Formats: sequence, C-alpha cells, structure tokens
Amino acid sequence: MRRVRWVIAVALTVPVLAACGSHEPASTEGNADTVPETSGPSASGATEGSVSSLMSRLEGAWSTPTMSKDDLAAAARAADCPRELIATGFADWPDDRTAVYTLEFDDGSLTESESFDGGAPEVGSSGTYEVVDEHTLALIDDVDETELMFDYVLDGDVLTLRVASITCTEKGDPAPFYIYQGAPFERVS
Repeated sequence: MRRVRWVIAVALTVPVLAACGSHEPASTEGNADTVPETSGPSASGATEGSVSSLMSRLEGAWSTPTMSKDDLAAAARAADCPRELIATGFADWPDDRTAVYTLEFDDGSLTESESFDGGAPEVGSSGTYEVVDEHTLALIDDVDETELMFDYVLDGDVLTLRVASITCTEKGDPAPFYIYQGAPFERVS
C-alpha cells in the first residue's frame, strides 16, 4: 500500500475545501476539545501556540475498532465512492476479512498500520503531518507526495477524520475514505 507523508498547506486549505463543496467541515460542537489561542495568528487563522498544542495532543497511537469488509465498503459508499471503485478496491479481499487501522503521530511524522484478520500490524503508509488549524490536518504521501487535507474532531480520546480535499472519484481509490473515515480512532497510547 502507498506510504503517506503529511505536510501543511495553509494557503490551500480554504480554496480546496471550498472547491470540494460536497461536505461541511467536521463539527466541534458538544464535548469536542478546543484549544485557546496562546500567541499571534498564523496565515491559517490558528495560532502558533494552539497548533503546537493540538499537535502534542495528537501524539501517540490511535486505532479503529475491528471492521469487516462490509463495514469498510459501507464507509466508501458513504463517501460517495463509485461502486466500480469499491468493487476494484476490495476485489482481492476475502468476504470474511477484518481490519484494524492504527495511526501513530510522532512529532510531525505519521505511520498508518494495518492489521488484517487479527494478524500482526504492517505499515501501510507513512509520511508527515501538520495541524493546519483546530479543524484541519494536512498529510503528504512519502512515495508520491500526494497531499490530503482532512477535517477532524478531537473529542477526548476519540479522533474522527474526514477527507476534505478530494472526492473518491477524483482520487480514483477508495482506500483513504474507508481507512480514515471507516470508524473513529481511539487513543491506545
């Protein structure tokens, strides 16, 4: 699977999200944590102190619950992935396959690991990440330097992500949609 390196794209955040138009940014109402501004604003509207605080709160490992092939396909359908892409994306998967996805955030580096059918985790992708603001993460693939922007909500020990910079049809691959949006991630360390 491709590797992901995450990088900030402050100048692109608003135009990219506006161009997508199909989804509202993730909500932070209710219990979602917010971070007060602690220094002057950056180009993205977030402050250097709040971005640093948000990055430190992401540090560690986050895992999804065990998900079935049907759960993951449903997540891809919910992201408006075309049926043909979903069928192609899961063509080699046995019907009874299960998966757990883990994200490890470490000082600007990110590793996404995959564990299938209860087996040992294997690195699926890696790269770098940056917190753009209190609701947006930017990620860049190490292999092909593809950038993905995510809306996110960090609510205690639960991290919810939504791909915001591209549609499934534009990406031509349902994997980012079922991996990152299949279920919320819970902090494991």
